[in-house]
Amino acid sequence: MYRGKYNRIAGFYELLERPLDRFFNPLRGRAVSLARGRTLEIGVGTGKTLRYYPPDIELYAVDGSEKMLEIAKKRAKELGIDVKFRVAEAESLPFPNDYFDTVISSFVFCTVPNPKRAMGGK
Repeated sequence: MYRGKYNRIAGFYELLERPLDRFFNPLRGRAVSLARGRTLEIGVGTGKTLRYYPPDIELYAVDGSEKMLEIAKKRAKELGIDVKFRVAEAESLPFPNDYFDTVISSFVFCTVPNPKRAMGGK
């Protein structure tokens, strides 16, 4: 359900969120600055956080919306950073356990259909 919604609004998502960026972007930057080693971002969306990542990490990013990921891929290219993007649901990530040193998620779990399952619960 959320995938269709975010695919539909991807092209103007950042315009919708612009009033919130003044508050949220510093928090995103602070969270992302803590990333170390092999890092996964769950719910990368349009890639608003990409500019904040330290240069020495191996970055993977997932989102449930293909259209949002298309925008994030363009942003990564513009920033000149290497990111391994995948379409994936937070509740069923396509990676082995303990694969990442850091996992980042900013303002995503309010849209995850089953946040408890996504965080490792049942």
